[in-house]
Amino acid sequence: MRRLVGTALGVLAAASAAAAVIQAHRDLALFHIGPAGELSWNLRVVGPALGALAALALLGLLQLGRVLEFARSHRAGTAVNAVLMVTAASAVLIFTNLISARRYARLDCTSSGLHTLDPRTVKVLEQLPVRVTAYVFVPPGHRWYPALRAVLQSYAAHGGERFQVRWLHPGLDLGELERTLGRLGIDPRTLTDPDVVILAAPPQAAGALPRTRHVTVAAMERGAARPAGSGAAAGEQGRGRGLRAEEALTRALLAITRPRQPRVLLLQGHRELELVAADEARRLQALQRALENLDFAVEPWSFPPPAAGAGTGTGPALAVPPDCDVLVIAGLESELTPPELQALERWLAGGGRLLVLAEPALRQRPGTRELRFVRTGLERLLAPYGVQLGEAVVYDGATVTPLGRLSFRVRIEEPLGAAHPITRPLVGQTLLLEQARPVLWNEPAAPPGEGFQVQPLLATQPSAIAVTDLGAFHASANPYDAPHQPGPHLLAVAVRCGIRERTGTAAAGPAAAPPPAAETRLVVVGDASWVSDRLVALVPANLDLAVNAVSWLAEREETISIAPRPSQVIRLQLDERDRLRLWLLCLVDLPGACIIAALLVWRARRR
Repeated sequence: MRRLVGTALGVLAAASAAAAVIQAHRDLALFHIGPAGELSWNLRVVGPALGALAALALLGLLQLGRVLEFARSHRAGTAVNAVLMVTAASAVLIFTNLISARRYARLDCTSSGLHTLDPRTVKVLEQLPVRVTAYVFVPPGHRWYPALRAVLQSYAAHGGERFQVRWLHPGLDLGELERTLGRLGIDPRTLTDPDVVILAAPPQAAGALPRTRHVTVAAMERGAARPAGSGAAAGEQGRGRGLRAEEALTRALLAITRPRQPRVLLLQGHRELELVAADEARRLQALQRALENLDFAVEPWSFPPPAAGAGTGTGPALAVPPDCDVLVIAGLESELTPPELQALERWLAGGGRLLVLAEPALRQRPGTRELRFVRTGLERLLAPYGVQLGEAVVYDGATVTPLGRLSFRVRIEEPLGAAHPITRPLVGQTLLLEQARPVLWNEPAAPPGEGFQVQPLLATQPSAIAVTDLGAFHASANPYDAPHQPGPHLLAVAVRCGIRERTGTAAAGPAAAPPPAAETRLVVVGDASWVSDRLVALVPANLDLAVNAVSWLAEREETISIAPRPSQVIRLQLDERDRLRLWLLCLVDLPGACIIAALLVWRARRR
């Protein structure tokens, strides 16, 4: 009977140990990190391991006589020493695993930083205002599991205590999945895809549900996220190869940690650049996608037709929407009407945020070949802030590009570039501009508000000139023979000042309009084509500068940075002779060298 019980305990211990090992390979986790940062052991691994230890302990009690006899033998000391060494080594590995889970780091040795997070994502993680927990319901056998795990480990490393990751197996943790969804207030029936990452942040008000956003693996492949509970995926046009997990996760992270989504309006109706256009030189779709990936809402907007008596004091005046965080005027070519100008002036003086991309608007004088600049009304809008748009076009023969005689490159250099948050991350980068006009600044007669500041952002090289007569410029073989003003010339400025007057009424709803701004912000660039899809595709730094300008205007400094460059695909081209050499090296040379070394050792030992 004693032998039968001992055999059963031995089999039970072996089976429990095998179950613990198999489950450890399936889960790849000895413990989980909870929403509050607490550690919880993985009972599917720890339970069978403890069962094996208990079975071994009972077996030792059953065979106590033999155990005591062995303890008095000379081999007991050697065995105890071996057990202590194994225990110490196991303890070191366990504590190393615990420390590495909280202090994770990874060295990226790829030339293009393929495994490095976007600097904007890093800033968002380091400046998280609340604790965020990522619940991952993706099985270890999923084809994207390793890539997703690496990305989330990098998020946890940069987020520290404010970003925690909890891994749950969808098939084995069905009860935990239901309890987690219940705590987050998510209906399981809305999760049409079982492979999902749920980001959760604390509720904004007491008694409310946590703020959640779920991102499916399928959405990561498309590079688009969707709100929790929605039935259809957004951003269907953002398809791409590979797993774009960082893009979707960062967008969802910003959505649940911000009090509201910033709204960016693109003024239309005056022949401006558009979000959707057939000509890529007039299209701003790349800028729209980049801002939407940072959780900005970007949409076109135009002034409504003026009502009877508008602008005369007898009817309702035009107004910019009160929930507009940033208004973009890109490539204005026709004149703003007086009511529209008055609305823009009131809105800007009351704390508006305006990005002006002032491309030269040229018309030919009737009966002549002379080109003249069209006054669009921006001159009146910018005059109170001391900003003027020069009636000239910049030409730089030292950096001219094949795009045309009026295209040139500008390098962001210190100390000018390092003096402002918009350009500071871009120091050393080169921009590409086409048909830019100089931006002038003079001290205004009366400061537009308290704390009035003007900071230059971009300037040309001394070799650049501002051509004032484009007819003579195009007719002359030597561009410097045309009437011009010598350089260098300013190309962009940033303005900030206190509010002169508070205008407008808040829209209905607590989250409909942004909180009252403390200051007016204004960025003026003497070109608009540099943010078009055509030039952004050639020089990605153009897009970085535009995104940084919008982020600074919206006071979203955590998104001001430089985006990572696309990874380079390096292909190894092998001809037939190269493949033959590789085959001989692997199948003949290396095995032959091992055989020869073995024969030499055998011969030496025989002697």
